[in-house]
Amino acid sequence: MLSCRFKGYKHELHKYYQTFNSHDEACEKPFNDVSAEDWELCCQEFASAKFKKSSEANTNNRGKAEINHCSGSKSFARYQRELEDNGESVGPIEFWKKTHYTEKGWKTPTTQQLYASFFLFYFFFIN
Repeated sequence: MLSCRFKGYKHELHKYYQTFNSHDEACEKPFNDVSAEDWELCCQEFASAKFKKSSEANTNNRGKAEINHCSGSKSFARYQRELEDNGESVGPIEFWKKTHYTEKGWKTPTTQQLYASFFLFYFFFIN
């Protein structure tokens, strides 16, 4: 849990860093409640070749995902528990729809195809 919060905070720092036109400009304006010394270390990290390589690889990998969900940073277990706490009891197929479908539609074509497959399987073999 703590590591997730730190990861989210580091992400916010990096987003702030990216709002500047240059590394030097970013270094001059520390993020809220971050000391100038600590901000300088963060800027050095964000400008490092290792960080840039890792960041680019992660961006590319996220783009390759065929299945994506819409429950944000919540784990599926936490989301399921929240549904139960609100009096909603859903089966696995409906839970899939709740975590992969929004008012804009399915997150990816693959998620829609899998939902249809789950539904058909249930209809013909379980029901």
